[in-house]
Amino acid sequence: MKCLSTIACAVLLMVMAGLDARELSGNQQGVWTVADGPYLLTGTVRVPADSTLRIEAGVEVRARENVIIDVHGTLEVRGTADAPVRFRAEQGTSPGTWRGIAV
Repeated sequence: MKCLSTIACAVLLMVMAGLDARELSGNQQGVWTVADGPYLLTGTVRVPADSTLRIEAGVEVRARENVIIDVHGTLEVRGTADAPVRFRAEQGTSPGTWRGIAV
């Protein structure tokens, strides 16, 4: 019974981890911070020409399947060795789960 309870708690925590994400798509500029994240890209994100999107150290960016970050302006990713910016698929780990960053 204890094993079942542990598994149920683990599943609940994984589901809840996705509930706190800030959902984004479309044109983006400004600053993404740890305090406002994690960020869930639900559709293509575009950084327009003459705009800047800065992603601060420690931010986690999750992307749904087939989503791309399309950069026409400036993308600044300011991760550090101690606080990297992490890009990952919302689900799965297979190559091609999300489309990445196009510049």
